Amino acid sequence: MDSRFAHLYKRDSSVSMIRLKMSRRRSQSQKANREKIQNLRRHLDHLPEIEFSMDASTNGQYHSYFYVNAAAEERKKMLARYKENKVLQKEKENPHE
Repeated sequence: MDSRFAHLYKRDSSVSMIRLKMSRRRSQSQKANREKIQNLRRHLDHLPEIEFSMDASTNGQYHSYFYVNAAAEERKKMLARYKENKVLQKEKENPHE
């Protein structure tokens, strides 16, 4: 009786899949090396750290929270306008009621 996952093993061991995995691995390593070289050229490790600099993680969290709230408020306003327009349209269609 074959395993339920035998087809996955067969597919992963084919020559084309092995080549695909190798090419993906190679491209990932090239990407990492490219980032390392760019950071070396920028000399980011030699920059002095400012004493009063904010923590980037908390700063990003605050901005993302603000944008999420702003987007939610905008969606609520759009929904309210949509409902108002729908009520007005119903009144125009049925003025007798």
